[in-house]
Amino acid sequence: MNKEVEEVKSVDLRELKKKGKTPSRAQIMCKIKVKTRVAHDTLADYLEKGDNAYFLCTVILRSRGHDEQASLYKELIDNMFKEGFKELDERIEQLEAIVASDGLEDVDVEYTSPEELKLPVSTPCGRKIIKLCEKADIFNELISNLWINGSFDDTQYQQATKEVRSKIRRVCGRLISYGNKAREYKGTEAAPEEKNQVEKENATVSEVGAGNE
Repeated sequence: MNKEVEEVKSVDLRELKKKGKTPSRAQIMCKIKVKTRVAHDTLADYLEKGDNAYFLCTVILRSRGHDEQASLYKELIDNMFKEGFKELDERIEQLEAIVASDGLEDVDVEYTSPEELKLPVSTPCGRKIIKLCEKADIFNELISNLWINGSFDDTQYQQATKEVRSKIRRVCGRLISYGNKAREYKGTEAAPEEKNQVEKENATVSEVGAGNE
């Protein structure tokens, strides 16, 4: 017998069924350079939990036959991240304009303890959390440049850093709450609460679009 061939063990079917309750999931390794405490803490606190929440809201619900509820959660989550990215991008653009007007665009901001991380991601939502953290680092780099060079005072600096942390944790916190609801969902129809929230958010998006025409 070839010793290089791994021996296949006999498994009791009852044990196999028990193991099936925790299915193996595909994942990829994503590289990210983390510069700030906000990004580090977000990844530590929410990346794995966020992946699991999205998996519960979409894949698990659909496997249980709750397609409509899964679609609602996916729309809520997609809208939530879209709005989060938009808010951060707008604030980054505002800070970039101030940096340029103050002649600080050529200043290199370096960090004392940046980290090169390789993190496992198993859902599209995990990639979005990493993207949020990358934007948070860009935001904090700009605000640090302005503060160190005297364009912003201590209060402005503290308020801005608190703002970006709050935005990211609000998004990630809502994601976790959706996952908790999905875990307990036993209905046959989509929950009215999520239906109403999707309709409200879509109406808001429509109003904004109409205002820009």
